[in-house]
Amino acid sequence: IQSAPVILQQTYVQKIVSVARNKVVENVPDALAAYIQPVLLVYLKSVNVLLINKKIWRQQQAAVMFGAVSRATQDTEGLSDSILQGFTCRSVQNLPLQKVKQLVRACRPRTGRNKVVLKESQLTCMYRYVKDDSSLTFTDFPSDMLLYYSYEKVQKVNCRSYFIALSGADFSVLSSVLNRQSILFKNAQNCLGISGVSLTSDQVQVLGTTFSFWIRASYEHHIMPACMCSLDCTVGNITAVTTADEVFTFDYDSTQFDLCLDITVLNDNLAAITDKVVDTSFQLVILDKLYQLYPSGLPESVVQLLGSTSRVATVDDIYNWNITTIDTLSSLMDPYDGDWTSEQSAAVISRYLSVPGNTLGYFEVLAIGSFLCSLDVSILKNITADILRNANALDISSCSTDQKSVLYSIANSSFSTELSNPVAYYELISPYLGKTPTYKLINKHISVLSQCPASIKLISTDL
Repeated sequence: IQSAPVILQQTYVQKIVSVARNKVVENVPDALAAYIQPVLLVYLKSVNVLLINKKIWRQQQAAVMFGAVSRATQDTEGLSDSILQGFTCRSVQNLPLQKVKQLVRACRPRTGRNKVVLKESQLTCMYRYVKDDSSLTFTDFPSDMLLYYSYEKVQKVNCRSYFIALSGADFSVLSSVLNRQSILFKNAQNCLGISGVSLTSDQVQVLGTTFSFWIRASYEHHIMPACMCSLDCTVGNITAVTTADEVFTFDYDSTQFDLCLDITVLNDNLAAITDKVVDTSFQLVILDKLYQLYPSGLPESVVQLLGSTSRVATVDDIYNWNITTIDTLSSLMDPYDGDWTSEQSAAVISRYLSVPGNTLGYFEVLAIGSFLCSLDVSILKNITADILRNANALDISSCSTDQKSVLYSIANSSFSTELSNPVAYYELISPYLGKTPTYKLINKHISVLSQCPASIKLISTDL
């Protein structure tokens, strides 16, 4: 089932859930747990940490369960990265301080363990709990949390250890408004004695992949590929055997790729080729050849295999694609293939909804995700409270004020029955709180937000 299309996996899980909604943790296979609706995890009859720990969860699911799981275990070191990603201020606010520090330490980099992926709000929360604990060393913290560590607390004799521990951090979690990147670079220069643009091997080793990748990318940007002006295929014809090589495209520029790729070979090996081609100029060649082969429009069997190549299509191109089934919609909306522009995603969804019988139902919302923001308010109003209640959390940051207001209204109806559990309720409703009317914020959420002042500050800036 794991090799089946995502939409089939989601359907499979929903069938299991419908049999016994109070036993979803026990009944849903570990690898498919990510498809369990978060609302079903709010009131677990029992917290079987061993069973929960084996499953693969999404961040919102883990956040909903994190408080209960943390209280039910003494072995914080044994919690999986999938559970630890659910750490939030709200979920740990009633835990003993020492327990919270243990949970923060459990998120540190460990050999043989996946990195615990955390967002800025989680990392800054962690820092507030551990910033004054002198018994902890830099290696006791998640490397990403060190991005927010006060450098004034780092003694000169320990600055090298700080940057070694920081070397595995993901700088992309930093918001631009904090200007932390430039500050960290300056501190690194002062600590390691870096001058100019050159680095010693020791400095590169200390700084790690984050800094060295930036330098390498800057250098490679100035390397111009050799010009191959021949109008013949000189590198070698691309065959089925060729496409099996993970790096076969490295031998070609876009001109040679075009000349050496036969249309029939492309059509017969489309999945293998689109899976390996990431260069935009190559992807344009692929689409051009497919349009030659299918001048009346791409069939669904082809559209489902486009992968990231679909993102270079024009809106006019998309309106000539056949998108009639949820399988095709789901494959096109796969976030791993890259972002759509709002115009592109609107065209994809419109093509699907233009088919008689197709509606914006549960599986459609799951497939579309944050791309809902490309739809008109009139279409969003067709989403029911039940659909939003059972769907994954949506990222609506790119939605307009009117769109956010509509989605909040639906979400408010979806989760109002969970108000008896304020923390869980907040985790469920929080994705939809942006741009809510002030009176609704006060009337509906004040009891929850009063427990988390940081959230009040965050939301108030969005009102």
